[in-house]
Amino acid sequence: MGAGIAIKRPGTPTVKLKVRKDTRCSNNLAEAFAILKALEYIQTTQTNEEDKKVTVHTDNMTTLDSLINTDIHT
Repeated sequence: MGAGIAIKRPGTPTVKLKVRKDTRCSNNLAEAFAILKALEYIQTTQTNEEDKKVTVHTDNMTTLDSLINTDIHT
């Protein structure tokens, strides 16, 4: 199981990352893990607080719901 990440910022090349997980990993977990890795990448590479503001795009409604509603822990 794996997921791809694209980090786009105006005026800079797109950063492409790949995340590999165990084959027993669900696609929902892989999507959530990819978002986590993208946020970690931004947190550790961006020094300007304005550059740390992000918009997450995903086609996985379950993952999106869990980001919006922090009471969901599945």
